[in-house]
Amino acid sequence: DMGLGKTAQALAHLLLEKEAGRLDKPALIVLPTSLIFNWKNETARFAPGLSVLSLHGPERKSRFAEIPAHDVVLTTYPLLWRDADELMQHSYHLLILDEATASVDTATEKLIQEALERLMAGRTSFVIAHRLSTLMHADQIAVLEHGKIVQRGTHAELVEQDGLYRKLWQIQTALEEDLSRELADDRNPEKRE
Repeated sequence: DMGLGKTAQALAHLLLEKEAGRLDKPALIVLPTSLIFNWKNETARFAPGLSVLSLHGPERKSRFAEIPAHDVVLTTYPLLWRDADELMQHSYHLLILDEATASVDTATEKLIQEALERLMAGRTSFVIAHRLSTLMHADQIAVLEHGKIVQRGTHAELVEQDGLYRKLWQIQTALEEDLSRELADDRNPEKRE
């Protein structure tokens, strides 16, 4: 669901964790570059008690040492695979992936997925995704509809249930198959005539 406050909900969770004394390490949030402004703005608006470090731009390399002093650390997918070694040197309370592979080319998606696998190993991670293939290996998926959890389970369990997740999975799978066929037809000279 777009525009239902997933960012604000994630920030509210982090603020509750901090107020309860459980946010003893920063939360690493990985997001598309276009959403950095949104996350900074919403943090200032809804969770001003959280300190934010934005690792973006050329100055980011000099700021890695500041990670432990913040509640929230923001980085972007294009930088993730470049900065993964440095980011791995720190511990995180939580890893939040906002639209993990939205609008990236296949080669970049592969680099991002490899870096994400390394970062997610042994960590609690929240993945905010519209592309359901991003979630296939998650231990637990919560399906939101109108801001409420309507289903919960693994990918395999949710695909078996007659619910929203299966409907979305069927739609996305069909669209991807149609696109693959169209691309194959475009490459086949006999089909173009």
